[in-house]
Amino acid sequence: TIILTTHYMAEAEDLCERVAIIDRGKILNCDTPSNLKRLVSTEVTMRMETTPLPSSGCDFSSLKGVVNCSTEFDPELQKSTVKLVLSGERYVPDVIDFVKSKDARIHLLRISEPTLEDVFIKLVGRGLSIDTSI
Repeated sequence: TIILTTHYMAEAEDLCERVAIIDRGKILNCDTPSNLKRLVSTEVTMRMETTPLPSSGCDFSSLKGVVNCSTEFDPELQKSTVKLVLSGERYVPDVIDFVKSKDARIHLLRISEPTLEDVFIKLVGRGLSIDTSI
């Protein structure tokens, strides 16, 4: 067992199998990074770049699991950019199938999830403050 102490949540997420969130000497929670992030939210943010989508009949908000969405078309680059907030990762395949049903191809797909920093703020009630005066 190796114990690593750090204020850098990205470092903890990359290097550790289990992370303990400690505030003022008290362990608030200890689990895997992925399980800790589930405490914050099950929502995921999805960003896609596709071939042009039809302007009519391409309403992502009608799909189950879509919390929020925006679609932009760039006529110069001939691409559509879709940004979605989904109530869970399980809805990603439905979105992909929807895009395929519109005869569009996906060029870029990014899915973002909460960070350990988000978990820390939820559990502790404030952001990290690092004393740099030492």
